[in-house]
Amino acid sequence: MPENKKYVILAGSGRSGTTWLGSILDSYEKAEYFYEICHYPELDFTTPELLKIKNPYTFRLPRRPVWVRRAERAILKTQVKYGFRANEAARSLRLNKDYGFRKTAPDTYLFKIVRLLWFCEKLDDLKQALGDNLKIIHLIRNPFSQLASELRQHAGNAEAAEKRYRERVEYVLKNPAFSGFHGLAEEYAGAGWPEHMVLLWWVSNELMLKASSMPMIRVVYEDLCVEPEAEVRRIFDFLGWTVSEQTLRHLKNTTSVT
Repeated sequence: MPENKKYVILAGSGRSGTTWLGSILDSYEKAEYFYEICHYPELDFTTPELLKIKNPYTFRLPRRPVWVRRAERAILKTQVKYGFRANEAARSLRLNKDYGFRKTAPDTYLFKIVRLLWFCEKLDDLKQALGDNLKIIHLIRNPFSQLASELRQHAGNAEAAEKRYRERVEYVLKNPAFSGFHGLAEEYAGAGWPEHMVLLWWVSNELMLKASSMPMIRVVYEDLCVEPEAEVRRIFDFLGWTVSEQTLRHLKNTTSVT
């Protein structure tokens, strides 16, 4: 674990608004944003040289201006295109989500996670490993709105969604850590993927809500849409961050509800 680094983890189900809120959090000048490490089993929040994996060419620089970050992404894209260490470059690009914000030397590692079941299993270990350096933002979206978003996303590939959600329900059934939900999972095991998605929404968010001892703030996506500035200020307050003009400008540019 890097010395003197704070860890902020944004955790929510897929299609719950984590990408938008993650971009808002990334506007904090001292945040180093790692985008969805949960897609790489070999990576964890405390993986040594995580910054080097994300920024293989610029990780030693104390500050990386926008033009430097863009140049690094261009190099990584070229590697992927021509097959030179393409897998490593593709992984770096996936982690290296860059919204073009002005940055200073980072003091916080910011993560976005969209696999809540995976994350719930790590909560106790994270608290033990990171202690007071850890803060979590739990983003919740109305399940029916989330389902509607999932249906739009998977309209042309329902088979893939069916397979993915069936595997996740089977994972719940096989995992002793989720024994309290086995009865519910068995009841809906033979249903379609939309029912499986709602079931998994229930299980993962219930586990997050029960984690009362964690340093966590709850954010409802619909509240964020209706009162974006008030909610962002509440989140930044919890994190001990200052809301900058950069943050307010980005919020204004990405908010559709007025």
